[in-house]
Amino acid sequence: MCRQKRFFSILFSMLVFLIVRPQTHIFAACAFLPSKINVTAAASSCAIDAGTLVGVDVTASENLVNTGVLTLNNAASAITINNTAQLYVGSVTVTAGTVTVQSGGILKANAPMWVTDADSDGYPVNLTLYSATGAGRRRFGLMTLTILDCNDADPATYANAVCYADADGDTYTTGGAQSVCGTSTTCGAGWRAAANGADCADNYADVWYSIAACYADIDTDGYGRTTSNTYTCINTASCATATVASIGTGTHSSYGYYSANNTDCNDIGTNAVNVYVSGTCYKDADNDNYGASGTTYTCMNNATCRSATWGSVGTATAYNYNFSNVSTDCCDTDINAYPSSAYCGSAVNACGAWEYDCDGAASEQCATSTYSCTNPCSGTTTSANITSSGWDAGVPGCGANGTWNMPDGAPHSGGTCYVGLDCAGIDYGSYAATQTCQ
Repeated sequence: MCRQKRFFSILFSMLVFLIVRPQTHIFAACAFLPSKINVTAAASSCAIDAGTLVGVDVTASENLVNTGVLTLNNAASAITINNTAQLYVGSVTVTAGTVTVQSGGILKANAPMWVTDADSDGYPVNLTLYSATGAGRRRFGLMTLTILDCNDADPATYANAVCYADADGDTYTTGGAQSVCGTSTTCGAGWRAAANGADCADNYADVWYSIAACYADIDTDGYGRTTSNTYTCINTASCATATVASIGTGTHSSYGYYSANNTDCNDIGTNAVNVYVSGTCYKDADNDNYGASGTTYTCMNNATCRSATWGSVGTATAYNYNFSNVSTDCCDTDINAYPSSAYCGSAVNACGAWEYDCDGAASEQCATSTYSCTNPCSGTTTSANITSSGWDAGVPGCGANGTWNMPDGAPHSGGTCYVGLDCAGIDYGSYAATQTCQ
């Protein structure tokens, strides 16, 4: 019995020596600590720094005891617990090597440890260990230590992932790859795990395609308005099919139709869909190729006035007319009245004037010749022989009636001069006529 007591006394003394033997050397930190599984010390010397807590914590639930075992089984293994340093374990097994506790150091068995895991997702925010539980703390032995929680306020995000910005959630990304707090395989809100295009306006979910320039086409005629903003970000690959646009990340619009050009001189007026080309044209109401002065139409559906069928004054209502590039028609409601017209009218024009050639001069009578009243032939006649066609007696005024004589072309025999015969015996016919004028 005495021998048994002596054996345990010697064993206890050796254990105390192993634990409290002074240590004066400075060693590297114990890299195998802390651990959430049973661990064997490395075959080298290491120290637990002052003011730190490390150890082994093995547990199946939050409130169970620590069953973690720290094993030293190599003579080269030497752990030093410095002043104010703490080593918490379930137990220590020493078959070779030493554990030295400096003055003020602590080696504690059956001791659990905690870390900060405020969102309870199993990922600690760091590896700072605590000797007591508290708000936002969880057992160290239950943690996943391969990842430190990058967002301890959200259990859905805990690992830094390679992500691409998609702030507006339209699946189109902007910028290059960034390290973002999400999960090991997915990114958080506002991010995508893979690049997708190059979102030109990541603040608008309905536009993403970058383009040189698009312009609002409010009247949907395929021509953008001249005063439109220049939109550089749209919701499709073509201005013609875009329905929404923005000026980069700035001004946003949803006109519904856009165009790659901005030549439309009237994009908003009534019937504006029919006009889109700038010009200088005049209404030609009688379609005689001459327009009237007054209204100048500046927006057309054809650059050539004669080919245009629609026109407007700026952005006002567009009208369906015939047009001309000149405005010198003196009566645009009479097709016979226009500059240099050769038409001779027997009545005033549609505008109420004796003016068809639009020369601005006094009315010109179209038929002005009169008959000769001489008698060049032999014979006994009491009336003058007629030697040329024309008015029988005097020239009537414009629109006035008179007698006009013309030869009928039939020879008259005898050669005798009579009224109504010329010297060659040709009979002249006569009829009532109205003086025409230009």
